[in-house]
Amino acid sequence: MFMILPCPIQAAPPSDPPALNKAAALVDGSSSAAESTQRGNTQASQTAPSGTQRNQSKDTSATTSGTEVNDANPGVATVTSVRRLGLDPNLYLPVDRYIPCSMMRRFVSDVGGRISCLIGEDVYSANHYVKLLPAGTVARGFYRTGVLQHGRSRMFVIWTELRTPEPDSLQIPLIDTEATGPLGEAGISGWIDTHFWERFGNALMLSTVQDVAAAVSDSAPGKDRNTDYTENTRAAASEMAKTALENSINIPPTMYLNQGDVIGIMTGTDIDFSSVYQLRLKKRWYEH
Repeated sequence: MFMILPCPIQAAPPSDPPALNKAAALVDGSSSAAESTQRGNTQASQTAPSGTQRNQSKDTSATTSGTEVNDANPGVATVTSVRRLGLDPNLYLPVDRYIPCSMMRRFVSDVGGRISCLIGEDVYSANHYVKLLPAGTVARGFYRTGVLQHGRSRMFVIWTELRTPEPDSLQIPLIDTEATGPLGEAGISGWIDTHFWERFGNALMLSTVQDVAAAVSDSAPGKDRNTDYTENTRAAASEMAKTALENSINIPPTMYLNQGDVIGIMTGTDIDFSSVYQLRLKKRWYEH
């Protein structure tokens, strides 16, 4: 008999490797690189908002803190917008223009009232080409009593209007225009009477009388050393001196200025003359 045995299984021989295709390899490489780049961008975009949010929060906090600092410190300079003035330089007087003038009347500061001065020279426009205020223009203002105090040598005076001479007189209102000294310093100065003897003279006189009475009493012959006969008189004189000093110590000083003393006008705003003046071309001497 014959036994049938299974045949041994032989492994198939390995197949040959595929042929190398350079074009396909380059395409596969570029595709994988693009996919990796896309994945990296996706991860970066997913992680970017947190960092950006932190930066924005830092910028916001910095801006907020800067604003708070400016609000808490008004003296810190802030950015402001710039605008054009819009005035014809031929027809306006600029702010802070100093104009000298001479006192027309004597000035005494005891009683408040009005003050006036005469502008003795022509005043020209901002570009110094056009005469806007002729010589002879009068400035008017006012002052109040009680402004001058002991230890101070200047007095505040405000100007209210200018009037040009006739004919064609103009009334020019002034705003925030103050009187100054000859060099532009704020306030006016003059000779000051401090009223020293009016303030202290009565008290000094009563004190002197009291001392003389005490000296005479001490030198009187046969005086009883144990009895002071001038005590009441000296007490009354001391009280009188105190009362006189209290009534006269607050006498304010008085300032005097004479006619012709030079003071100044410092313009507080731009003064526009375009509504009352018009310019025209002046003919030359050789033109007909």
